[in-house]
Amino acid sequence: MDKKSPVTDYPTVTRPIPFYRKKKNKTILLLNN
Repeated sequence: MDKKSPVTDYPTVTRPIPFYRKKKNKTILLLNN
């Protein structure tokens, strides 16, 4: 559930900060969208 698709990475805000930083690359893309 961490390496599925960017769409599943959207709810990363509810995940811990460390996880967010690790996925910040994909999260930034979603935030930019």
